[in-house]
Amino acid sequence: MAERLEQTVALHQRREDQTAPAVATARARIAEARRRLGTALGLDPARTLVEQGLSPEERLAAADAQLTAARASLDRGDVPAAQGALDAAEALVCEAGALIDTTLEVLERHEREVASLRAEHQRLETLLPERRATLTRLAATYAPDTLLLGAGDPAHPQANGTVSDNLEEAQGSLSEARARIQRAEAIFTTGRLLEAADFWSRARADLEIAAVRLQELDEKRARLETTEAANARRLADLESRAATLDSRLATPATMRPTLARLAAARQRLPDMRSRLAVPARNPFTLAAELDAISLEFDQVEDQARCDRDVFEEARRSLTAAFAQAQQAETVAAEIARSGLTPSPAMLAARDEIPRLTPALDALENQLRRAHEDWAQVDAEADRLTAHAAQLTATLKGELERARSVVEAISNAAAAVRSAGSWTGGWKVLIHGSPGSDALEEARRLLQRGAYDHARAQAETARRMAAAAIAEAEAEMRRREAAERARRQHERALRQAAEMARQTRRSSSWSTGGLGGRSAEAYRAAASVAVPPGAAPAPAPAPPASVRDQAPAPQGGETP
Repeated sequence: MAERLEQTVALHQRREDQTAPAVATARARIAEARRRLGTALGLDPARTLVEQGLSPEERLAAADAQLTAARASLDRGDVPAAQGALDAAEALVCEAGALIDTTLEVLERHEREVASLRAEHQRLETLLPERRATLTRLAATYAPDTLLLGAGDPAHPQANGTVSDNLEEAQGSLSEARARIQRAEAIFTTGRLLEAADFWSRARADLEIAAVRLQELDEKRARLETTEAANARRLADLESRAATLDSRLATPATMRPTLARLAAARQRLPDMRSRLAVPARNPFTLAAELDAISLEFDQVEDQARCDRDVFEEARRSLTAAFAQAQQAETVAAEIARSGLTPSPAMLAARDEIPRLTPALDALENQLRRAHEDWAQVDAEADRLTAHAAQLTATLKGELERARSVVEAISNAAAAVRSAGSWTGGWKVLIHGSPGSDALEEARRLLQRGAYDHARAQAETARRMAAAAIAEAEAEMRRREAAERARRQHERALRQAAEMARQTRRSSSWSTGGLGGRSAEAYRAAASVAVPPGAAPAPAPAPPASVRDQAPAPQGGETP
């Protein structure tokens, strides 16, 4: 009971010493502000600060009602209701003060604001003829689809996907802005300053939209011109690169499919040069085609490197085949000198050995010719090596072990050959000929009859080649995945940026002169009536635009 009595006394003192004087002070401020406004506007002071839903006098009338309600609550001992009424009254006093301050601020910045709006309107109006000429030139020079907005173009709010109608959009926004500026001036002279400020904000938003539409035209023109200049440089670089590749691929080691691929890519260059200057062209499409030709040159260059590696491998394989045939002849001669009676298997092997030499000579002649199929030469040399090794193993009585070794070497040779001729996208390369040294060692061991060691070296060569291919394919997949992730990230950033700008634009249309608070919000707040003796409704919270006013977006964004 004592505590409630203390609270009642404290609230009574607060009402008399704090809240009621605050209401009186605010009422005096209204009178002073009306005198200033009436003098500045040449109006009867009573006609100022009376805008519907935005009158500070209405706020103070509501505050008086809350003071009355607070006294009634104190008389009946309802401490919470009294405290709520006093809180509501003080909030209404603050709102009244804010309305007074905002109205005087609008009066103070009137001339600057109107001059700024008119200057910006005039600036944009003067840009229209130049931008109209720009759009006419773009439409006459480039394909219609180049005027569409898409990947590579900066994102802007309220964009409709094309710049072809940007002049109409800009003109419409300028007309809206002009009408709102004129309407604001007419309203201002009647003393409705806050409503006039709301029209200023809307006119400013119209001007910003017009500026963005004209900016999109500038951006599209700059991107088209930049792309065209880049295309011309890119084509000259590709022509120079084609000449370099012609010279580099003229060596005998280059195979015919590689030369044909280069010729096909090279034939596209004259057509590209003629299309760079035709009317209704699309520089963006041409840029993509030049990228494709550049990628084709990359792959041709990589294939030529593979050709050289396969040529060297074929040469080594043929040398190994000659050596293995010589080994078979040596074993056959040794058996012949031994005086032993040949077995049927020995006789068959001895009769087969003389047939190796013509086949090896034919391969050697093929290796001397230019642009042959070195993979086929290499495979045939490996086959003859394996055949000679089998004959040697048969003569030595180790045919069974020789077969397993020959098979291992053939598998390893195929793997090394596959690694040497492997080519993929994303500029992933397999340098050198992985496993070739181990394969060469396996062949030397085979020639010496060290089959167990030869088998181990062949397996080493196979594993090295297979590991190189697996690593290259994994790297290619990694790069491809990284590129997809990068593009998805860019799309997400553009979408997020667009959503943020649309949110800010929506906010800028709903804000008014009271630091961003709309007239409708104040009318809604003022419409709440609290009858005497009833529990007061919570005072309207300040609008979001007062708490955290975001500036209207200016210009475009970087994608």
